[in-house]
Amino acid sequence: MVENVTAILCFLTVLAAEGLHHRRCRRVWLLAFADGRPSLWVRVSPVVRAAACALMCWGLLVLLRAPAADGDSEQGMALRKTDISTCRHVVVILDVSPSMRIRDAGATGVQKRSRRAIDVMDSVLERVARQDVRYSLVAVYTDARPVIVGSIDTGVLKNIMEFPLEQAFDHGKTRLIKGVEVAFDIARDWAPGSTTFIMLTDGDTSDIGAGGFPRPPKSLARFVIAGLGTRRGAFIDGHQSRQDTATLRFMASRFKGVYEDTNARHLPTHAIGALVGGDRDDPGTPWTRERLALAACGTGALLLALIPILLEIFGFNMAKHLAEKRRLTAKVGA
Repeated sequence: MVENVTAILCFLTVLAAEGLHHRRCRRVWLLAFADGRPSLWVRVSPVVRAAACALMCWGLLVLLRAPAADGDSEQGMALRKTDISTCRHVVVILDVSPSMRIRDAGATGVQKRSRRAIDVMDSVLERVARQDVRYSLVAVYTDARPVIVGSIDTGVLKNIMEFPLEQAFDHGKTRLIKGVEVAFDIARDWAPGSTTFIMLTDGDTSDIGAGGFPRPPKSLARFVIAGLGTRRGAFIDGHQSRQDTATLRFMASRFKGVYEDTNARHLPTHAIGALVGGDRDDPGTPWTRERLALAACGTGALLLALIPILLEIFGFNMAKHLAEKRRLTAKVGA
């Protein structure tokens, strides 16, 4: 209510000022325009300018009075203190084996697989709309070790993914199933259906078929495998390392999950499910008051910026002005 009243008062005030300016400008119209008046559309520009100011006033007041972001509000602070067992979780199972250093990823095919894994995870984090999500990271090579458990800071997750985590393991064959076991153990006591597991790997592993698969915890909501590397691959450690799509599809099916080839594209939104189902606005959601305020500010600012330019270029009829100028010159010469 306050915003609406203030915007109306702003409109009337600017309109009154424009009216006063209009009266003063009429005294010099004969000097500025050939026929003594500007173009017809110029007469409505004061109303447009007043409406633009009112739009900006209303939009800025709405944004100023909008609730604080969840991370800064009391509710957001409470979410940060929420018991880890009741939050939403993302557990990243990151392959840090030497094959992840091969440069055959990305749109150009010259990016390291490990760097591509970070980019894929960045795209996921940018789409996570929920505020009660905690992040965990399990590094896997010859063994598996939890690196982060229950962090609320996405920056910590992204920074640690850039560390040379393979140095924490002995050299040998990659064992991806070991990483799944450790990730499942971490999430064993969390709320049912609260955890999304995302595995970033090229599928170059030695323990598929060597034993059974771990039993998923009740907290499992979604299991996603993001494949990296090309089908052609590269030679390393006595074998050709390539994205093993058959192995990755088989592993995903055992956990009722999905496999996506992310070597040159990001994970699709449907793959990460409920994580993007928060309050973040998207083109398919109804227009909220805050979105309308942003649109009002943008529209008002655009009009205020364009009106002087349009007045300068199209403020009067140039052809009529030149014709009248030639007529007066000829009359004076005669």
